[in-house]
Amino acid sequence: MRLPYLPYTDPTGQLEMPEPTAAPIVEPCKCVPTRDAAGDPNGQIIEIAKNYQDLRENEGKQDRRVETLVYISTVTPGALKGYHGHTSRTSTYVAVGGQCEIHVLNQASGELLVYEIEADETPYRVIAEPGYFLALKSRNNSAATFIGVPNPPYNYAFNEQVELHPHDVERAIADGRLTVRRFRCEPEGVVAIEAE
Repeated sequence: MRLPYLPYTDPTGQLEMPEPTAAPIVEPCKCVPTRDAAGDPNGQIIEIAKNYQDLRENEGKQDRRVETLVYISTVTPGALKGYHGHTSRTSTYVAVGGQCEIHVLNQASGELLVYEIEADETPYRVIAEPGYFLALKSRNNSAATFIGVPNPPYNYAFNEQVELHPHDVERAIADGRLTVRRFRCEPEGVVAIEAE
């Protein structure tokens, strides 16, 4: 029912606001400090959205409220967070703040794809299916901010994440076992950067 003293606009003239059936959920976000392979702080993860059963039906599932649908990952200035891969989960990362890099490593092809993103100007999204190793990086002296969307949602009871040490990646590049291809993500599209 539309309240006469609080008019709202409706472009079709046919929409009705539903009456809320529950109070809004207000709670602190889970924040987890992260560390690199040497144990040094390199940012944090902030949980954004959970899979609450009372907000969305989950047919055939037990309690999925522990699942993380969306999170923010920050990377401290000049730091690298990764490499990690998933055996059963598609990873989506959106660079939304700072000068960022998203590294996508394909061991099968021996390629490391590095996407440079000026996220304050043009946010970009990278979607990688299971089998890729990913890393997030801040390219300068300010933090980089990413939004992560795991599919299926992250659930600590189903951890299929594997780690790859950055030193092993650097060694593979130095030995010629891994080819690096760099790209700049611009407002007009993705542009290959010529090797020096």
